[in-house]
Amino acid sequence: MAREFIGQSVIRRQQSFVRTVAPTAIVALAMATIGLGTNSAFAQPRAYSASLTREQRDQLQNDLATPGLDFENSRLRRPTRPGGAGPLSAATPELVKLRPMLVEAINAISDFVVSLSDDEDARGGLRPLLVDTMQLKADLTRVARRSQKVLDHQDLVDDLSDLDAAWRELAYKAESARSISRQTRQQLVSMQELADQMATVMTIDPQLNRSDAQRKLALLDANLQNLLDDIQAEFGRTSSNAQKFLLVGGRVLQQVRTIENMLQDQTDRQTILEAYERYQDMWYPQAAALQTIENRAIEQGLRKIAYADGEVRQVLLLNQQANGTQLVYLANNLKRDIDLFFSRTQLMQLIHLPKANTALAVADQFYGSCENFVDVVNRNESRESIIEAFRFIEDAERQFAAAYRPIDSTQSQAGLRQIEQTISSVRSGLRLSREDFSRQAAIELGAEIDTLAANLDYTTRRWLSNNRVDIGRECAAEMARFTDLAGRLHEDLLRGMTATQARDATEDLYNSWRRLYNYLVQCQSAERPALGRLASRMTPALVELRTMLAQ
Repeated sequence: MAREFIGQSVIRRQQSFVRTVAPTAIVALAMATIGLGTNSAFAQPRAYSASLTREQRDQLQNDLATPGLDFENSRLRRPTRPGGAGPLSAATPELVKLRPMLVEAINAISDFVVSLSDDEDARGGLRPLLVDTMQLKADLTRVARRSQKVLDHQDLVDDLSDLDAAWRELAYKAESARSISRQTRQQLVSMQELADQMATVMTIDPQLNRSDAQRKLALLDANLQNLLDDIQAEFGRTSSNAQKFLLVGGRVLQQVRTIENMLQDQTDRQTILEAYERYQDMWYPQAAALQTIENRAIEQGLRKIAYADGEVRQVLLLNQQANGTQLVYLANNLKRDIDLFFSRTQLMQLIHLPKANTALAVADQFYGSCENFVDVVNRNESRESIIEAFRFIEDAERQFAAAYRPIDSTQSQAGLRQIEQTISSVRSGLRLSREDFSRQAAIELGAEIDTLAANLDYTTRRWLSNNRVDIGRECAAEMARFTDLAGRLHEDLLRGMTATQARDATEDLYNSWRRLYNYLVQCQSAERPALGRLASRMTPALVELRTMLAQ
């Protein structure tokens, strides 16, 4: 029904689209399609990336099994027994209960990986979730092995708390994944019951990924501050409206910073959630008022805040109810992004597109899917209907990007990135995880890898400068090569490199990481824990980027 509605919407508004979106260029494209028809774009089935082979999955599992250095001996732990009473002679009762549960959990998540892989084969769109699940299985396996070496369950509290936070975030993402079968969802329920049982044995309350939450709140903090700066720059302090926005906005910003302090102070989860709900009560009416202002800087600021807000809501595992007003605003921004893209693109560039014969139909489909989404949200339809309408936007944007990406223009490429960023904001507003390849997602991963490489380089230099090691020269050379490759990949992704080029560059980077890792594991100095933490983030990021680009 939704697809029929989109088709009707496209037909109804084709002439108005030609008049409103770069008329001369679109008319020229329409002339190029005479005799070929415009329905070919609609007849194409959804194009998913090829499924991962069994060999690729085995390799991913092996890579994720040891993503960090083994620095357990240098990790701060709780005392073996309260009051320093000496070592235990036998496992604590809690640990005796926990060990078989961990084995059962490994078996359960192994079955879940298989079912998830089958769903990926059948429907696609589950690679990021599959990688996250493999990472969780690898972490769980390491904790299970460690449980056999210790006698006090308290030695595992930190590890189990981290696993609990990772599991809850994974389950949260899985709830919104449309490609998951009923059987796989039933396995999710069983795994949740087992996770709750282990948490009860360990006396662990529901956990948050605090470091991830702090990073995402820092982004929200920065975006709010930038918006306040833009309001002051655009309207000054004397305007009564500006004063009102600055006053309320300042309070909102301080509420976000209060939550950041709560996370640092290890405040309990429920108190943090209540504080974030107060932030929403303060900010959402303010955002709705600002949305009525036609100003590009304000629009961009609100879009960035919406994206950051969605990211924070996900890591805090808040309910998945979306803000309808915000979604309509973002969808209308997306239509304006499309208009702006055509206004900045020259006619001759459009005529000489490799897919000029279908470019008009693809653009019209994209615009129509945005209109349909706005209609579905305004009718206050179910969350499932809204998500389905958004998936049509994702499908149409992939075809749009494929048709117009070949344009060799800095402004056009910037316009395409802006469109992707707005779609990411809508996705975050819907509390959805990305399911397929996204250039913006690849850029974000590239930025993360680039930053991790710089930190690894700094820590490795400190290690090698303070310690004389036989492999020092080789390690330094590979570290320099890896850092250079990571920086170039990030820059080239920003410049709009093709997926094939990104795939080749990522393979070079990944092979360099394998060589570098073999050097880093030999570190036995004080830098080992820092190298371990950085390596434990680098491997999953590289694996996710590789799977995103795999064919």
